[in-house]
Amino acid sequence: MTQTDERKIEINRGLLVGGAILMSVGAVLGMAGALATSVAVIGAARAWVRQREEPPSVTARRRLAQAKTAAAAGAQGWREHGARLATQTASPSADDNSMS
Repeated sequence: MTQTDERKIEINRGLLVGGAILMSVGAVLGMAGALATSVAVIGAARAWVRQREEPPSVTARRRLAQAKTAAAAGAQGWREHGARLATQTASPSADDNSMS
């Protein structure tokens, strides 16, 4: 095969460079938009925290203590219920004895 028979890819360099420049400008604008959005959200979150009567850490500690207390109460109730079931099945009731 000779060199004249080979097909060459022809790229419009001006269009390629223009596209690369537009993509770069778009990426920079997108990053600037993301930064502006982040600053706005962080500012709003800080203002919301300042308006609260108690800091979020105090609220989180109180909620955690409530959850632990509820879990302990639930576990205790579960254990008591299981013990009651075990004693009921281990000893037959008076009604069962009278039928025999």
